[in-house]
Amino acid sequence: MSITPVTSTPGVARDGATVYEAGNYGVVTGKNTNGTNAGFLVLRDASAASTYRFTIGDPGTTLRLNDDGTVTVLNANGQFVNYLSAPWARDANNRDLPTSYSVEGNNITQHIDTTGAAFPVVADPSSECGVGWCSAYFNRTETKQIAAGGPLAATLISGACVAINPWAGLGCAIATGGVVGMAIAADSTGDCIGLFFTPVGSNPFIEPRGTAHCY
Repeated sequence: MSITPVTSTPGVARDGATVYEAGNYGVVTGKNTNGTNAGFLVLRDASAASTYRFTIGDPGTTLRLNDDGTVTVLNANGQFVNYLSAPWARDANNRDLPTSYSVEGNNITQHIDTTGAAFPVVADPSSECGVGWCSAYFNRTETKQIAAGGPLAATLISGACVAINPWAGLGCAIATGGVVGMAIAADSTGDCIGLFFTPVGSNPFIEPRGTAHCY
């Protein structure tokens, strides 16, 4: 069964997020720790659908599914406007569930295999880039390696720049010393570090432990 999430239903504000109720599933929208938009599907029980369709942009928008499960979003002129990271889904026992995207026109569908899952299940069709910005995330192991400094830290940081730049054409003026300093602070509390890229450079930020990006 497939469902198109309905967000025309009035949302309820809860703890800084907006919750849309829709029977056996819900949609939660809010902000990531770096201020960018975030949205999550919450499947309440086994009667919830296994596929969910979202419309991106307008009819002139084109979606391109990449080999790594990510999706590139192009406008009517074929220009890059956004990037969707590979989807994830986890059950109530924090077990990763098989999930993937399919695209048609400007519609993207997330498929979730909930076989044997403990409910509720949380899934994330997430956006990593917008017009003029992109974010790169490092897990706890990578954060510790960056905090140690040296050639490995520089390699990880420059690697993030190279990974982002082809997608968005953003500048990568990275002050390695500042990133290492923030990584030290993040590592001391078991958190992670990320990089927020803009056309004029980048800034590091701390991603709290326990999020989808900090494990």
